[in-house]
Amino acid sequence: LELENELIPNQPSANVVGEIVGSEKPQEVVLLGGHLDSWDVGQGAQDDGVGCMISLGAAKAILDAGLKPKRTIRVVFFTNEENGDFGGKGYRDAHQAELVNFVAALESDSGNGPVKGFSLDFQGEGRNKAAAATPEAKARADKGLALLKSVAPLLEPLDATRMEMGGSGTDIGPTVNAGVPGVGVNHDTTHYWEIHHTKADTFDKIIKLDMQKNIAAVGIMAYVLAEMEELRGKYVFFAD
Repeated sequence: LELENELIPNQPSANVVGEIVGSEKPQEVVLLGGHLDSWDVGQGAQDDGVGCMISLGAAKAILDAGLKPKRTIRVVFFTNEENGDFGGKGYRDAHQAELVNFVAALESDSGNGPVKGFSLDFQGEGRNKAAAATPEAKARADKGLALLKSVAPLLEPLDATRMEMGGSGTDIGPTVNAGVPGVGVNHDTTHYWEIHHTKADTFDKIIKLDMQKNIAAVGIMAYVLAEMEELRGKYVFFAD
């Protein structure tokens, strides 16, 4: 067995960003995203080409419906998630001064299975049981989940009503850790792990109807977050 692998210095790469500018509060942002890069053995259709397209499709659906969200909805295709999350870290660093005005960051990075609901993440508390056990964390979770659950009736036709504390995503992780509430998109991953990071991750596995439903679910959540009057200021989900 003869290997010729080598480690070379990091090279420049870029996030791709577009947005619908808010009609009333353009400085406040709802971020949607996925990541551009993939493992080289497949096409990266599920991980995470579809996450990018769901985010873009959600924004397009809002525009096509003639809606004008009060807050800015920003779509980010993050670079280099698979090799150190440099796109996510770079985005946080480049927008550090703005993060105080971010309402939420959403990410889709677990395939194209039907969205079953959304998870809420305050600075990693969604996955860290010890951090989530404090009275302050419980109060934040109760208030945040109440807001997410208020969106559930709109998502009933899509069977995407499950709201819980949990992880939000690798790309938005640095932004969430900096204080922006994270909202994870919880897909049905029954078949996702069968192809994850393998040569089977190809476009033919994308089910169009599932993708359409997922775009609708993310679009609804993004638009409502962009409209909610209850959200304001830093740590907006639990502001007084």
